[in-house]
Amino acid sequence: MRLRLTTVAVLTATAAAISATPAAAERSCGTTHLLQGGSARVTIARGALSCSAARGIVKLYGSSRGTPHGLNGPRSGFYTTYPAGWRCGPLEQGGSACWRGGSVSSVNKARDVVWLELVF
Repeated sequence: MRLRLTTVAVLTATAAAISATPAAAERSCGTTHLLQGGSARVTIARGALSCSAARGIVKLYGSSRGTPHGLNGPRSGFYTTYPAGWRCGPLEQGGSACWRGGSVSSVNKARDVVWLELVF
């Protein structure tokens, strides 16, 4: 009985340690087609997203399903919101970031971050 309790305790502690370990810094999710045409390479920079979810937000990038914000202010304040709480920054040098959670204008404190890079 004591051995069984010790085994259960060790397995529980191991499972807790594994689940507390942060995910890899970046995960590549291949490419996806954009709704407006073209393709983009998708990378999960932060968060426990599936590649399917990451490709889904990138697919929406630049589509009419987004609502632009900050158009009359400085470029640094420009972003577009998409369904499920996603915000995406403007396209610069062929790439952009989409993030969810954290503050409106900061990718640094976001829970989930997805990078997209246009593929020519």
